[in-house]
Amino acid sequence: MSEADLGYGLTLEIKATADAAGFTELAEVYSFTPPEVSIDQVDVTHFKSPNRRREFIPALSDNGTASAEMNYVPGSATDLLIEGLIGSGDVVDAQATYANGTVVTFTCSVSGYSKGIPVDDRMTATLELKVTGEITVTPAPVVP
Repeated sequence: MSEADLGYGLTLEIKATADAAGFTELAEVYSFTPPEVSIDQVDVTHFKSPNRRREFIPALSDNGTASAEMNYVPGSATDLLIEGLIGSGDVVDAQATYANGTVVTFTCSVSGYSKGIPVDDRMTATLELKVTGEITVTPAPVVP
């Protein structure tokens, strides 16, 4: 039987400051894209590279950007938290907890916060978090 699951039940939290004791949940999130690691490649081709082929070696990794889409509620606790973070330029911790209990934690800064205000539909916002440093994945507890 498949172990596939829905994203329903995911919780996305962020610290209000670098020194905050706990996380604050972001309200009304309906889509989340976790950080994606990419590895830069350095061209080390030289005059005697075999068969005139380029050669590459892996370099530094980049943990990319995480993003969240949410219903936008102007002046809400979530809106004020994000506005405060983007204004401060602080680097803080964030974590996503999946419905099965797996937790992904990363350090980040707010790199974007865009809002869509249509005349005849819900207001939405997209949050972009630039990840710095390690990403920690804590697997869900094993249930016997």
